[in-house]
Amino acid sequence: MHCSHRRLQRCSRPHRRQPRECRDELPPAGAPISRTAFATLLLIALMMGANHVGARLAFNYGVDVVTAVFFRSAITAGVVGALVWLQRVPVRLTPRHQRALPAIGLLIAVQSMCIYSSVARLPVALALLAFNTYPLWTALWARLVYQHRPEPRLLRAMPVMLLGLALTLDALGAASGLGAAGQWAQIGVGVAFALAAAATFGLALVITQHEAADLDGRSPCSLWQPLAGLLIRRSARSAGRSNPAMAFSPLLASSAFALGRRWTLTGLPCLALGALVLGLGPAAAQPVPAAPGSSRSAEMASCLPGELATWPDGQDRPAPAGAVRLVYRHAGAPAGFAELAVVAALQRAAAGWSACGVAGEVISEAAIDLPPGSPVQVGWDDAATRGNFALADVGRRRLWLSAAMFALLAQRNPRHPAQQTLQMAISHEMGHFFGLMAHSRRCVDVMSYYRFGPAGEACQTRDGRPYTALPEYRALLPTACDIARCRAVNRLP
Repeated sequence: MHCSHRRLQRCSRPHRRQPRECRDELPPAGAPISRTAFATLLLIALMMGANHVGARLAFNYGVDVVTAVFFRSAITAGVVGALVWLQRVPVRLTPRHQRALPAIGLLIAVQSMCIYSSVARLPVALALLAFNTYPLWTALWARLVYQHRPEPRLLRAMPVMLLGLALTLDALGAASGLGAAGQWAQIGVGVAFALAAAATFGLALVITQHEAADLDGRSPCSLWQPLAGLLIRRSARSAGRSNPAMAFSPLLASSAFALGRRWTLTGLPCLALGALVLGLGPAAAQPVPAAPGSSRSAEMASCLPGELATWPDGQDRPAPAGAVRLVYRHAGAPAGFAELAVVAALQRAAAGWSACGVAGEVISEAAIDLPPGSPVQVGWDDAATRGNFALADVGRRRLWLSAAMFALLAQRNPRHPAQQTLQMAISHEMGHFFGLMAHSRRCVDVMSYYRFGPAGEACQTRDGRPYTALPEYRALLPTACDIARCRAVNRLP
């Protein structure tokens, strides 16, 4: 039985000021929780965690944040909307509901975007740990908006929660050895998104409790359900970079767990559909990039002690005396690769490797005045590359590129930037001529192998997240560790 509007206002007061009729409905303080209630709480926790694990798997396959939020919200809205229709749940909105529900929907939409943006940048456990500070934000908003004083036991728990969060996040960078500045350069953006999600979710809970507590939680979904078609059309335009075939199962799992959690708690977050249409729906859906200052950028720019690790597949040896000179022959290049573009990629790679102290330069074929076989001959030969995009034959001073592989790439993934793959392949194979024969265990290095050996052992990232978190984790040009290895093998300072 729901309170009337006037009675709800009385029951929304702080506990000490509530009339007896409201206090009598509350369980006595210190009453033991039932097994059913405890099992329900465990189920909610499981669904909440599994929801975001499913989302992270989808991100690993290249799904963008907007598509993930839309997919989850659309499925939830569809199922709950069907329940509203089948169970004939009455939808009666007062003027107060009409004012509050759009604001709540907008807050839930922002919260969903922020928490998924955090999950895309941090390990799921850390993202959810930071997000679970929302009880603190709820108490803060209740105090600021409705002048409710937080309970003393919550005030006592606050510093303990914040201390535990700081220790888990390694806020001072002591465990990682990066220091505070280096640690926050890696996790700062993800933590900021998680805290923003917690803040908006806390405000949504407070407004819900005071403005819409007498409304059946399943009803709001049906209000926004007609907008799902419009949102699908607008989101589909910008989802071209995702891989739907690979990401469908993780997205479906995420949606299912989100639906279960929301059905158990309330249907209110489905209002995110309306808020997305009003403001966030048209946003361009892009794969999560490595932003400046992110973990990947920091890895490329620095090389920490112990990171010069290689797979046991070769032995580094000094480059031949003198500069590494390369001459390019364009015959056999695939369509879409202009000669000047390939030469520019060779020049960028040579300039990058020259930072280690061994000069690298690209010379014209007409200007060769060196003994035969001295310069590295760069050309196109499908047979010589043996199914790779490029292959270095150090003994014969040849660097081969494969037109067939780039044609296959264009056929299977026409949206993929082939010029980036060309740059990466050239930089990688050129590194062998500078003396780096073994491949790096560090995923971001241009000389890395993502997986090695019969067991498929994976390469390493500095923050522990999988290299599949980005469409391409490997750098396009030599990283700090690549240059450090080059200097070490060539005995240069």
